[in-house]
Amino acid sequence: MRRSARSELAMSLALPLALAAAVTIVMVGMASAKSTAKSPSLKVAKNAVVSEAGGATVRENIVVSAKGLAVYTLSGDSQQDPKCTKANGCFSAWHPVTTTARKPAVGSGVSGKVAVWHRDGFEQLTLNGHPLYTFIGDKHADSASGDGLMSFGGTWHVVKVAGAVHVVSTTTTTTTPTTSTYTYPTTQTTTTTTTTTPMTSTSTTGTYTYPSDPTSPTTTATTTTTTTATTTTPYYPPY
Repeated sequence: MRRSARSELAMSLALPLALAAAVTIVMVGMASAKSTAKSPSLKVAKNAVVSEAGGATVRENIVVSAKGLAVYTLSGDSQQDPKCTKANGCFSAWHPVTTTARKPAVGSGVSGKVAVWHRDGFEQLTLNGHPLYTFIGDKHADSASGDGLMSFGGTWHVVKVAGAVHVVSTTTTTTTPTTSTYTYPTTQTTTTTTTTTPMTSTSTTGTYTYPSDPTSPTTTATTTTTTTATTTTPYYPPY
């Protein structure tokens, strides 16, 4: 009788404990489900810093992943004809945006049809039929540094949301050709001719002219003076 009473007492105590544990598990599961439902796979980052390929930095509203990373599409890339694949090395720099939800949640402001692409062992999100990716070069949330880059047969575009664009900075690069200066020498020659004429003597009685010595012909001396002038002329090397 004592053993039976003890067994009944133990069972009466174990039953409430089991029920309490079951209720706790259900509540945790529901809370987890609610948390997952409230965490969108895609959302909008307002005033995100976008660095464009031309050098300008602007602030725009863009679409980001659940982790806050900017989301991109590749021009010409599609489910029927994918340009970014693991085989060509694209996945090493451009990571597919994946999900485990059958119907991914989308944050306010994200427009277009969001779907799931069952691709090579994982589920990738698409927006209006375009596969979505994140860029390895984006080190911070709510920023994009891959907009306008060209690779893997197309151009990468960050997914933007309609809104005001604020220019943060622009970079202008000016290239000035290098001019080389070369001095060309100029030679000027001056010729001076000296002629020796017969001597003439004048006296009180008349004028006598000394005859020229036939053996001493008139001597002509030529002096050549060379003057070098330096002129500086620009020299433009061939390109």
